[in-house]
Amino acid sequence: MRRVLAAFLVFAALAAGLIVGAYAAVLPQGDQAVFTVRTLAGDPAAAEGLELSPVRICDRYLVWDAAFPAAAPEQAGLSWNFYWCQYTEGHIAPRWLPLSIELDGGYAEPDRTHNNPLAQAVLDALSRGDTSAYRTDTDNFLTLRMADYADTLPFEVDADTFTIGESQVVPSDSEVTDLFRAYFSIPTPDGLQMEITLHAAQDGTIPFLSFEPDDALTLSSPSLSNGSGLYFTLCAQGELARELDPSQIPGGWGLYRFDGTDIETVWSLPEGERPANFWSDGEDFFFLSRDREGAYLYLLDPETFTQEGRLTLFPLDAAAPNPAFYLDGEEGFLAVASTGRLALLTRENGGWNPAFTADTSVQEEAGCPLYGYMDMADEWSGYLDWAFDGTRLAVTGAWEGGDCYAAVYDAGGLAWLGGYTSTFQNTYCDSDLPYMGSRFTTLGPADSSLCCPAAWTG
Repeated sequence: MRRVLAAFLVFAALAAGLIVGAYAAVLPQGDQAVFTVRTLAGDPAAAEGLELSPVRICDRYLVWDAAFPAAAPEQAGLSWNFYWCQYTEGHIAPRWLPLSIELDGGYAEPDRTHNNPLAQAVLDALSRGDTSAYRTDTDNFLTLRMADYADTLPFEVDADTFTIGESQVVPSDSEVTDLFRAYFSIPTPDGLQMEITLHAAQDGTIPFLSFEPDDALTLSSPSLSNGSGLYFTLCAQGELARELDPSQIPGGWGLYRFDGTDIETVWSLPEGERPANFWSDGEDFFFLSRDREGAYLYLLDPETFTQEGRLTLFPLDAAAPNPAFYLDGEEGFLAVASTGRLALLTRENGGWNPAFTADTSVQEEAGCPLYGYMDMADEWSGYLDWAFDGTRLAVTGAWEGGDCYAAVYDAGGLAWLGGYTSTFQNTYCDSDLPYMGSRFTTLGPADSSLCCPAAWTG
């Protein structure tokens, strides 16, 4: 057995050497890459002590790393590593949401419309001959005013399995949707429309209908499961979001709890405000709201959900999208942003206090998105990275003009913004290089696979 084990270890070492040699061959620049920076705003001296470590990833396993001071990219060196497990470092972790609430979309089959009142209404109209423009053997497109077919918002709910105490709750999507529609009986706004495609067969029958909600209103449901239930809120975006009437919801807009059988409102917002987000890092519980004038942050007790504080973040135009957030509980800072706005809060002596607010319009106009990527944080989690040294807040992300950007904010606002380009984005994986029966693929555009972790070193 020992001989077999020894032989196996020798073979593994040789195999590893072959893999290392093979991957060394696919790096055309050797161990160097040329980085250059262009100051887009402010003074590079504001980035003193900030180090950037951009990463290029090949098929999630082969990784090229660079590291250099933010203000001195000419000092960059390049190395690569092979990860037996998929590489995930340097990315903001995607937020898992156990509950999804969306306006009814997708598709419906004619004999399975019991949970889709809009689909049933369209089929009833067809049977009465109300859609005279309908043609067989081709797709038919109808744009309908939803209020004519649904008195209350028709949405669908998808809930993952969650735990209460020692018991698992396995929700049934159809039953949960019925329960949620009854609890959140929100009148359908007059201006909301739905585009419906009737997919017709040659014999005139309709195998299925597909639906595309109007982007004038979208719903989302920030949520978490903490062992005592599934907590969530209901957020609306779009030009019709302000027209939603919560008067039929018990307790109005706020924070809700689902136990698998019933829903209850555990905390309510003041009249005139509506939810924008909520989250918890296990120690603190935050609820983000907005009205026609500003954005606000509520601090709630994580056990009783009683209100412990309310902070005004920044002015917010009524038409502006809902703010988004980034929380680093370990480093003790919280960033909240909307289009053109940023607020930083810091944790001191167990409490959260405003540090500063800043105008981010210069950064956005320079093609260095901040809010745009925060708003998509669950899907594009690798685009932004944050670092805070107690005074200065740094954020990095993909830059339209090159590899990445770095921005530094302090109490005076945007202190510096730099955009980086390099030969780094030309590193590649040979598409003909086999590995364990599969092949690595050529890297895509720089902004689709580049992340740029940041850290204050001094």
